[in-house]
Order: sequence, then structure tokens, then C-alpha cells
Amino acid sequence: MRKIFYFILALLLLACCHRGETSRTLSHVDSLLRTDPATALAITDSLLQDSTRMSRAEQMRTRLYRGVARIRTYNPVTDDSTATAIARYYDSHGTPNDRMMAYYLLGCTYRDLGDTPMQLESFQTAVEKADTTRDDCDYYTMVSIYGHMANLYHAQVLPNDEIIALNNLRKYAYKDKDTLTYILGNELQMRALVFMCDTDKTLKTAEESRREYIKHGYNNYAAGLLITPISLLLDRGDYKKAKEYLDIYEQESGLFDKEGNIEKGREYHYFNKGRYLLGEGKADSAVYFFLKALQGGRYEEAYYGLLSAYEKKNIPDSIAKYAKLYAKTNDSIWLSKNSQTVEQMTAMYDYSRHKKQAEEATSKYIKERKKILLLISLLLLALGIIAFALFIIRKHRIAEEERERQTQKEYDDAILAIHHAQNDLRLLKYEYDEVVTSKIEKEQQKKESPDKCTGNIIIEKDNTKSIGSEIASLHENYLRKIEEKDKELKTLIEEKERLQKNVTFSRSVESDARFMDSAIYSKFCHSCFPQKGQHALTDNDWEQFMSLFRECYPTYYAFISHNNVLRQTQIRVCALIRAGFRPGDKCLILNVNSSKINKIKIQINKKLFGKDDAKSLKNNLAAHFY
Repeated sequence: MRKIFYFILALLLLACCHRGETSRTLSHVDSLLRTDPATALAITDSLLQDSTRMSRAEQMRTRLYRGVARIRTYNPVTDDSTATAIARYYDSHGTPNDRMMAYYLLGCTYRDLGDTPMQLESFQTAVEKADTTRDDCDYYTMVSIYGHMANLYHAQVLPNDEIIALNNLRKYAYKDKDTLTYILGNELQMRALVFMCDTDKTLKTAEESRREYIKHGYNNYAAGLLITPISLLLDRGDYKKAKEYLDIYEQESGLFDKEGNIEKGREYHYFNKGRYLLGEGKADSAVYFFLKALQGGRYEEAYYGLLSAYEKKNIPDSIAKYAKLYAKTNDSIWLSKNSQTVEQMTAMYDYSRHKKQAEEATSKYIKERKKILLLISLLLLALGIIAFALFIIRKHRIAEEERERQTQKEYDDAILAIHHAQNDLRLLKYEYDEVVTSKIEKEQQKKESPDKCTGNIIIEKDNTKSIGSEIASLHENYLRKIEEKDKELKTLIEEKERLQKNVTFSRSVESDARFMDSAIYSKFCHSCFPQKGQHALTDNDWEQFMSLFRECYPTYYAFISHNNVLRQTQIRVCALIRAGFRPGDKCLILNVNSSKINKIKIQINKKLFGKDDAKSLKNNLAAHFY
């Protein structure tokens, strides 16, 4: 038994050592995929010869790296079942880079199988799987993906999509510090611009790319891109500039041998050279280059050039000969292109139809499966929200009613105290008048009564002085009491005004409830969430809104509309602020941008409160009324 245990332990240790070695090898392969894909391919082929000793994760990673290595060594990848299995595995395993690379492999597999729709879908999925926010994002692979997508759009004659793909290629080439590819992405946009018949922009793009190539020391690339600008300049009849570019192309591109022959596959240059010579009146020399283009397989261009040259030379037999050849070649090429276009359109249609059917079936299945659970969840959530809302509303209403009763009682007491103080003032004045009048009447009576005694006259004068000083004392005492009552009355009035604000606020709550329960307020709220087919607010809507606002908030409306200080739009903004609409809601309701709203609020704040800002307007309005 012990021997069996040691034997199993030894096997486990051996397996661990082997797996550790495989992981290190795969890490090394990962580093070789960009710099030496041929070596990476050889290593992965070797590893897969003994795949039974590897874990599933190691097998999948080895197959992934092998597929990418084949792509980068220009070997076809046509095993779609393996590529699909790898993509599905990495949907739930590995890093974002692994997932992107898996779908990149799948896209290239469909490319080599000729399945254009699935190729495009796989490449789009690949870039969606990437996490471009991570420092270790595989920008090199992203550049490759967008390059494939650009070529695909070019083949489908979708120039706008091609330019978008090339801009993304340049974006990630820049992040990858790949200067050459970054410039190449700009150069390749000429293909799409030619399709769009934008000659000026094509020539401008060519010149920009040429300058960048020269700046970074790629003079041969700078010369090599001139083939398209030369053709466009010849179309325009700008032979001087075309000659300048032809000389640069022939001398600096590095595409010609010692005898002046261009490398195979680039014979279109002979057509350009012939066109230039023909334009300069050198028909015989032009014929020579058109024949070289013909030898290089550029049949359509060569026959067209020869036809043009013999028309210039006015040789009827040759004109008839090359006219027939050009027409025949042109028809053949057109039929070929037309057939390819039909095949591409058919493939895209079939793909779209099958994809739509699959999506509809999947969507229906998911909806049926989740429908009941979703309804139950929503019902429970709604009941919970309603119950909680009712509890909060009831609690708030009870507290609010109690607060309103207390405030109203204090307000009524304050008014009663003011009435008492005012009555005391009136009574004090009345008593003062009565006493003074009584004193004066008594003095008059004494003056009118006859008294012959001289001594009594002296006494009367003394009494008059005594009465005057009594009245002065009473007046002083009256003024002191009046001052005390005035202070008391002022204090009571201030308290009454404070309480009045609270009472006004309570009434404002009732006004708020009435206003916010109205249909026109609901309509304004719905306009904050615009939907397709929804109409904008009309003048009649605004008239209803402002009419109800005037009824619910008469004091507020009187303040903002006083003496026509504010214009109509400014009054509407004030009304929306009081109604509780957010800044973004005001933009949607008034159909203006946020900067316009801020400008209007600054104008209102300056007119009403003398403040030159928008932020404090809401607080200033609230402070004025509460």
C-alpha cells in the first residue's frame, strides 16, 4: 500500500514539473509571436505532438498561439471547428488579450474560408473583447485586426467604413509606437478617397503621408506612394507635377532594376508613364510603355493606352484593332467584378437573414424564460415602494399638520398681542388727553371767578405755574410710556412677520400639491424625457402652465412680473425654478442649451437682486419668500 502511495506521489510531482515547464515555454512563445512567428510556430507544433500530457488550458493556449503564428507567417488557417472551440473557451477564460486574439484567429479562419460576413463579425467581436484601458493591452494585434477590417471594407466598396477602420488602426499603432504603420494607415486612406472621387483630399493625404515618411527616414515609402497621385494628376492634365512625381518614383522608390524595369505586380507605372508621354505629344514613346504594361498583364489599361496613342497617330487599322481588344477586355473585367459583387451581396444577405432569425429565436427564448420572474420581481418591488412611500407620506403629513397647527396658533397669539398693544396705546393717549383737558378746564374756571383780594391774585399765579409743570410732567410720562409700547409693538410685529412666513410656507405646500397634481405639470415633466413622435410644448401649453402658476403662487408671480422688469422667457425660467425643475430639465423644456439657460439666469439675478451670477439665483428667490 505504501509503495502505491509513493508511486502516485512521484507521478504527481513529475506532472507538476512538466506543467511548469510547459507554462514557461508558452510564455516564451507569447513573446515570439511578434518578433519571430516562425519559431513560435515550430515550438507550438512540437508541443502539440505530446498534447495528452498538457492540461486543457495549456492545450487551448498552445492551439491559440499556433493559429496566430500561422497567420503571421502567411500560412492559411482553415480549421474553423478548432478556431470556434478556442473562441468559445476564451469567452469564459483568460485575459482580455486572450479573448481578442481568439476571435482574431476565428476571423482570419473565416477569411481563408471565404466567409466574408462571419469574418467581419469575428473581427468586430475581437475589438469588443479588448480592454484598451489596461497597460498590457495587445495593441499590435488590434492594429492587425483593424487592418483586416479596412481591407474587407475596401473589397466591399465601403469607403467610409474603411476610413473609420484605418483611423482606428492609426490610433492603436500610435499607442504601440509603430511609426511606420501609423503613417501607412494615413496613406491607405487614399484608396477610399479615390472611391469617393475626392481628388483634392487624396492629393493632400498623399502629400501629408509623403512628408511623414521623409521625416522619419522612409524615403522609399515616400516615393512608392506616388503611383496614385501621378494617375490623378494625369487625369487633371497637370503634366508638370506628374513629371516631377514620376522622376521621384523612378529614382527613389527602389522598385526598379538596373535596366529600368519595375518589379512584378507594379506594371501600372508603365501605363502612367505612357499617358504622360502621350500628353506631351510623344506617341511613339508612349506606345513602347503601353506595350510594356501589356506584357505585365495590365490588359485593360494597355489596350486603352494603345487605342489613345493610335488615335493620336491616326492609324485606322490599329485604332480598330485596339478598340475591339479594349472593349472585349473591359466587358470581361466588368462581368467579373459584377459577378463578385453579386456573390458578396448574396453572402451578406444570407448572413444577415440567418443572423436575424437566430437572434429572434434567442430573444424569444430568453423573454419567455424570464418573463414570469421579472413580473413577480417588479410587482413585489412596486408593492414595497408603494407601502414605504405611503408610510413616509403619512408620517410626514401628520408631522406637517401638527407643525402647521402650532405655527397658526403662535401666529394668532401674536396678532392678538399686537391688538392688545395697540389698544393700550389708544387708551394711554385717551387718558393723557382727558387729564390735560381736565386740568385746563379747571384753570379756566378759576380765571373766570371774581376775587377782589389782591393776595388771591398772587396765589392764582402760583397755581398756574404749578398746573403747567404738572402738564409737562404728564407729557414726559406719556412719551416714556409711548416709547415702551412702541418697542413692545415693534417686537410683536417682527415675531408676527416671522410666523407669517411659516404660515405662508405651509400654504405654499398646499399650492405645491395642487400644482404638481395638475395635468399640465405632468405634461411638462414628460417633456423632460423626449420620445420618438412626441411633440414639443406649444404656446397653449405655456399659457395653461403660467395661468395655473399664477393661481397657486400669486405673490411669487407678482414679484417676478412686477413692472415688466423681466421678459417672457426670463419669467418662464423663474416659474420653472419655483416648480422644482432641474437645470437639464429646463434645457429640454425651453429647447435651449445649458449655456443659454445660465445666461438667462444671470440676467434675472442681476435685475432682481443685483447679483452677477447664475448659481445664487435659486437661493436668492427662496430667501426673498421664505
